[in-house]
Amino acid sequence: MRVRALLYLPAVVTLTAAVALFALAQGPGLTFGRVLEALGSGLGMASAEAQDGVIVNEVLLPRVLVAILSGASLAMAGTVMQALFRNPLASPEVLGTSAGSALGAVVAIAAGLAGVSIFAAPAFAFAGASLVSIFVYLAASRAGGFSITGILLAGIAMNTLVGAVTVFFVSLSFQNFQSSAPIMFWLMGGLDLVDFPHAAIVGGGLIIFGVLSLPLLRDMDLLALREESAASLGVDINACASPS
Repeated sequence: MRVRALLYLPAVVTLTAAVALFALAQGPGLTFGRVLEALGSGLGMASAEAQDGVIVNEVLLPRVLVAILSGASLAMAGTVMQALFRNPLASPEVLGTSAGSALGAVVAIAAGLAGVSIFAAPAFAFAGASLVSIFVYLAASRAGGFSITGILLAGIAMNTLVGAVTVFFVSLSFQNFQSSAPIMFWLMGGLDLVDFPHAAIVGGGLIIFGVLSLPLLRDMDLLALREESAASLGVDINACASPS
């Protein structure tokens, strides 16, 4: 299975690069050739018009990088959750993790902290996602183990509750356009205000999560079997299911 996945990797990388190039070429008056020249000028390997360099390297490229890295992060999170819960429906949205992340970011933006530090919204989003994940696990835990069905149901309930709290905070900010606009754009996945530091934050989180997930690859493969079979092969079921 892993050998097959490695064979798919070049195709995925090539397709991603092609989609990124297509996205960059959607700028005003840009063509694929001018985009390549602008990218080359940013690396000092070619010359391009100054306007093309600014549009491609300073405006469009950070947005494309953040979009790609965010998609990769969501894909990795969904894959890990589906492996742990052995359910193709398991995802950050279903388990309430995304709702907790949104609530944390909304609190940071509404409090004005996002304008003070670029790390405020990501930090609050991470804290919100972590707290919701812990609450979901505690709500679904049972003596001596846990119930996958219970976690999914608790996640759906927590997703609804946290979503309602998020809407409450959004409604409070409607009277202040300067506060409500960034919140709505963030919730809708807006990329108009992102820059290279944002791409570095998302990429750093993706790398850290990937490194932390590597030791669990074998256990997650074994969890594709029944719990009893995985436990007989040395997998600590409770440790793998723990949000920590």
